[in-house]
Amino acid sequence: MTYALTVTRPTPLLRTSLSDRLAATRAALSRVSKAPALSQIRAELLAAYAEQRAVMPLFDLMADSDTPEYRAGLRVERRLREVLAAIIEAPTPTTLDGLGTLALAMAIDAEGNLNGRRGDCEPEYAHAARALVVLTRVDLPTGFTGFGDEPDHEAREEALMSDPVSIPGWARADAA
Repeated sequence: MTYALTVTRPTPLLRTSLSDRLAATRAALSRVSKAPALSQIRAELLAAYAEQRAVMPLFDLMADSDTPEYRAGLRVERRLREVLAAIIEAPTPTTLDGLGTLALAMAIDAEGNLNGRRGDCEPEYAHAARALVVLTRVDLPTGFTGFGDEPDHEAREEALMSDPVSIPGWARADAA
């Protein structure tokens, strides 16, 4: 008995169906929001940090927390906290760049917390942040006053608090 091999060709209906499915899949994938690049995330973090540094003296100068300037300063602080939380709570990084961004966020979050007073984070967290900074060789941003146990930490904090206050326009508009 011989069997003949038959070659089946896809029908136009099947070809159309597959190409329609492919087009629909591509369209769906293009609508999915893609995660921003690490360089974009790091730039956003550094911008939020710089804005927060510029409003820090405001909290030392103003006792009245019901002013538009004070509320604007709080919005700047909240924005930095949101950016930090988004980075720290994101899935574990799988690249050295991702780990560097996490190290930078953790260092900013732990800034000043090894000064002998309990702050928002535990000393172990600050030590882990410092270790990640060393491991990834990430550069800490301008204005970073340290983890709190450096000999010149207080002098750096005093210098920061003597800088002029600068409130970003977006925060003023939000606080109005």
